[in-house]
Amino acid sequence: MDAHGPALLRSLEARPDLVKPNRAELGAMLGRDLVDEAETLKAMKELIEQGAKNVVITAGKSPALALEGKRPWRISSPRIETINPIGSGDAFTAAVVWRLLLGDDLGQACRWGAASGAANALNLMAGEVKREDVERLLEDVKVEEMKA
Repeated sequence: MDAHGPALLRSLEARPDLVKPNRAELGAMLGRDLVDEAETLKAMKELIEQGAKNVVITAGKSPALALEGKRPWRISSPRIETINPIGSGDAFTAAVVWRLLLGDDLGQACRWGAASGAANALNLMAGEVKREDVERLLEDVKVEEMKA
């Protein structure tokens, strides 16, 4: 579920496998600023308690955070020369879902997500993701398991 606000809250009743708002959307939905990773992880745990099985929060050029049950991850995207970032969040989400369906854990799926989001930003047209760019960028994505 890539949504925010009331739509995201309502979706939690269905226990979605994955929710992926961005940090600003999640903060607005909860009525507070998520100023650091600790606050963001706390908010992510609230989504898990309300029904989400896994949560990924993107934050533009800042590292994404992922929570697989109680297992948190920090995902740092590769540094690139951005041409057009529009659609990068959608490319991230699509790649994560694809890799989860293939059996990857959430951290590895987010590695592909970060590479896909970055690959999207290399092109003028939104949604123009080239597999060779994704595979090249994979090596530069840093995935760290965090302390719970």
